[in-house]
Amino acid sequence: MMSASASVAIATPPALVEAVKSMAASMGLSAQERSRAAEALEAYAAKADADPAYAHAAAMIAHQLRALPR
Repeated sequence: MMSASASVAIATPPALVEAVKSMAASMGLSAQERSRAAEALEAYAAKADADPAYAHAAAMIAHQLRALPR
């Protein structure tokens, strides 16, 4: 299945990038909260029994959360 390091190579749709930025800003997530959310999403994406489509989406969202400025 997909590993956390594989998420870096994922091409993320621009609309998802903007959605993650907007969500994080509107929720007022701190850098620590974004990091914890990304870890949880990466853990789901790495699960052997994860649905491939959901795992891919989780990895893309985690990557974008980590890419947000601190």
